[in-house]
Amino acid sequence: MYKKSTIFLIVATILLMSCNGLSGTSNVRTYIPGTYARIVNNEFSTGRDTLIISELSKAGNNYRIIHKLTFQRIADGKTLRPERKQEIWNAVYNQQEKLLHETVKGKLLSFNPEGRTLFVGTSEYKKISE
Repeated sequence: MYKKSTIFLIVATILLMSCNGLSGTSNVRTYIPGTYARIVNNEFSTGRDTLIISELSKAGNNYRIIHKLTFQRIADGKTLRPERKQEIWNAVYNQQEKLLHETVKGKLLSFNPEGRTLFVGTSEYKKISE
């Protein structure tokens, strides 16, 4: 009886550990959809950079990203009128790497659910809504 309970505890522990590993992967994937923003402020411009990410299909791991950028150039110490740009990107989620691969320009988007952040290269975005 003692051996059976020990074996049961070992098997149960292994199963729980494997489930935690799987949920870590799905946590990134379920975290992805939402709106992310960063403030741009340097000697050449000020503005806001926003990414709106939505899942297109669960089976294919396909996502649509709307990239909105509003900024004001700074020339000769003067802030010029606002400019706006918008792009639509398509991306595919890679489960092994836990990254979104943007399909045209090759951008890689990485996620930190605990820190509520997203990185496109070295640019850090904060998640502002689900």
